[in-house]
Formats: sequence, C-alpha cells, structure tokens
Amino acid sequence: MPAPSRARARGSGGITGGTVNVTANTGTISGVLAGIGAADVNVTANTGTITGGANGIHAATLATVDNAGTISGTDTGGIGIFAGTGTVNVTANTGTISGVLAGIGAADVNVTANTAASRVARSASALAVAA
Repeated sequence: MPAPSRARARGSGGITGGTVNVTANTGTISGVLAGIGAADVNVTANTGTITGGANGIHAATLATVDNAGTISGTDTGGIGIFAGTGTVNVTANTGTISGVLAGIGAADVNVTANTAASRVARSASALAVAA
C-alpha cells in the first residue's frame, strides 16, 4: 500500500480551483487559510485529514462532503466547512467536522447521514452548526 499523500501549499490553500473533486483521500490536505478552496467542492470517501487555519473546506457556492476522517478549521474563528451564502451538503459523516467557531457555516446546511459515533463539533464557546 502506498504511503498517504500530503498536499500543502505555500499560499492560502492546499488545493484551490474553480471546482475541486477529491475522491478517496487517505492523507493530509492542508493550507494556511483553507485545506481546499473553490467555488464548488466535492469530497467523496475522505478518511484522511483536511485542515486549514480559517476553514478546512471553503466553498463559495456548494460543498458536498462524504467524510470518515477529519475536517477542521483551526485558527480563532475557524470553521470546518464554510460556504458563506452557499450550501453545504453532508451526505455521510462518520468522522469529525470541527472548528474553533463552528463545525459548519453556510446559508443552507443539509446533513443527511451523521452517525451517533461521529461529531459535527465546535469549541466550548461556539455553535455546532452555524447557518
């Protein structure tokens, strides 16, 4: 089995683009501001780590996530998955989605499969889901 991959950018994002599709991430994707930053982000079968200071995932319009790993925003005010005025769809979560401020922040948030053992978490002083 190959060693897990590690994507880290010197700039603001580990992976950036207009549309970013990540399938079967088993390694670490990290960035100074966001692990992944794009207009549309699709993450399928994440068992690794996606992390950034401000946001683990920053989607301008839409983020669709199937997560069994860790997605986190680690700085003060950090949000695990952020879509601002857009939409976050969590289609399956058996992992952890967390941030210092909130686990998920968006105008519309849809979580359709979050198991009891998983967490959509936050710090002690913030909301679990900011919508």
